[in-house]
Amino acid sequence: MSNETLLVMGGVLIFTSVALPLLFYCLKHVVEVRSDGVHIRFFPFVRRRIPFEEVKAFTPRVYNPLLEYGGWGIRWSPKRGWAYNVSGNRGVLLELVKGKRLMIGSQHPETLAEAIRVGMRMHRKID
Repeated sequence: MSNETLLVMGGVLIFTSVALPLLFYCLKHVVEVRSDGVHIRFFPFVRRRIPFEEVKAFTPRVYNPLLEYGGWGIRWSPKRGWAYNVSGNRGVLLELVKGKRLMIGSQHPETLAEAIRVGMRMHRKID
């Protein structure tokens, strides 16, 4: 290999060995229940809001990320829909009005489900 090729390859290797761990360190999975719906943020990639009007049902549950969605992260399964999870095997499954499903990973799924329940009640009172 030429010196230029070695320099480029070395630069790419150094950049990758620094950038990837830094990216994983910066990843944040934040779920907020606000007055207008459920907000999911998978920083720095995704921001999504699910309005309460679109939520038909929700259930806290234990699931298998590997078998049901193919792993952790932002995942899509043809049978199960989208999943946003970082670790663990617990979350809240949202069933949406249009028949779609969305799994939100959480270490405290019962607390998240209760926040969604309260948010939906408050939203209906405001409307």
